[in-house]
Amino acid sequence: MNGRRYWNRLRPDSVFNRIAWALVAGILLVQVLGNSIWVDQIRQEVVKDTQENTENLADALSTTLRYISKMPANYRSIMLEQLREAGGSRFYITQNTQQIDIQPLPDSILSDLVITLIKQHLNQEWAPQNTKVALASPTDLKVKPNSYLLDLPAYVVSQHIILSPKPAPLLVVQIEVQQGVWIYMAALMPDPFFLDKYQPLTTDHIFLQMLTMITILILLFFVVRWITHPMRRLSIAAEKFGRGEPHPPIDTAGTLEYRRTAHAFNEMEQRIQRYMEDRERLFISISHDLRTPITRLRLRAGMLDDEQLAEEFDDDLEELELMVNGALQTVRDTNIHENHRDIDINKLLSRLIEPLQKSGRDIDFQPQPVPPVTARPLALKRALTNLLDNALHYGERVEVTTRVDPGELTIEIRDHGPGIQGNTDSLFQPYTRLPHGQSKNQQGLGLGLNIAQQLIHSHGGELSLRNHPQGGLLVEVRLPLQ
Repeated sequence: MNGRRYWNRLRPDSVFNRIAWALVAGILLVQVLGNSIWVDQIRQEVVKDTQENTENLADALSTTLRYISKMPANYRSIMLEQLREAGGSRFYITQNTQQIDIQPLPDSILSDLVITLIKQHLNQEWAPQNTKVALASPTDLKVKPNSYLLDLPAYVVSQHIILSPKPAPLLVVQIEVQQGVWIYMAALMPDPFFLDKYQPLTTDHIFLQMLTMITILILLFFVVRWITHPMRRLSIAAEKFGRGEPHPPIDTAGTLEYRRTAHAFNEMEQRIQRYMEDRERLFISISHDLRTPITRLRLRAGMLDDEQLAEEFDDDLEELELMVNGALQTVRDTNIHENHRDIDINKLLSRLIEPLQKSGRDIDFQPQPVPPVTARPLALKRALTNLLDNALHYGERVEVTTRVDPGELTIEIRDHGPGIQGNTDSLFQPYTRLPHGQSKNQQGLGLGLNIAQQLIHSHGGELSLRNHPQGGLLVEVRLPLQ
């Protein structure tokens, strides 16, 4: 439930969320595309530099091998030892009677490129089957069958390997210059850490990019919030106006577009309020003014000699008076001026139902834990009272339940009467009554559902009717939760 609620807050429904998601998606897309292009360019440059460096190193290897191969066989070992002690050579060179097993580094694009170029260059002078090339780590590199590079004197080791900040790979070449004589050569690459450059997106680089992106997003969050906050004020004011809650005029400070919208909303609200007030005054005045001619007509009807005609006049006047009284009742019941506050629906329904139960009415209330709703107490009480009265008039037994649905509170009122035939929307029209209800409540005017619907709508809710599958009528009241 919490996860769904958190996701609902992030859904791109509001202006703020849509702008925020668009900015996040745009920044991520730019980062991905930018990094892809940058990595591709870096890799192309690294491959080009590695190829040039490898070709230069291959030339130096070939020259050194030609020189060593021309040494007298009897003195070659002595001369190589003197060469190592003298120093100054970029290659560590020794002579073995067999090929040394080398543990190569894992295959990669650059390592394969280096080995291929070195072999192609050396195979121009030396037989491929007698040429062995590998890239290896210096930490476990053998130079003799039972001797490692790190076992050599320190001055030799320091000339040919790099161990800090991390071990740099060595290029190892072994060539059989004659039967049973292998020349062993090891050297650093011109760029010792060239393998790392093929992966430019290091952890530090990604961390800095993420830090930069998060900083930008935080700044954009406040900017977008600053831009969209006035729209939230406008939305809240529109909701309050729709529910009939009093609120001050909307502040018109903000962007040009918002100022125009807020100004138009304030003017629209004032015009609607003036129209509603004028309509209410006019409606009440007409209803009251009709009473005088109705009374005069009733007196004149009583002066008629024809009793049957007088009785017909009285029936028509009585019907007209009922309509006038109904109009006045509608105005009084739907125009209740009061402040909104939090209401416990279960407690309100209990106060309405308990007197009915004590009077012997068959009504069952099954409340569920529900949060409070913000509403006008008297108006909501009037709406629920009308619905309960209708249910008791048209059905012998009534069941009332409450529950919480996503974003709203639902009240169900089910009676066990005959239900309704045809379109249920017509029941919300003023002065509409069902035949089987008129016999039970002859004093009713057919305004209860219309008044209840208007009051529920004034709270931003919905009122619906439908036949229950097991018989009777089911009334649903849905009120929005804050």
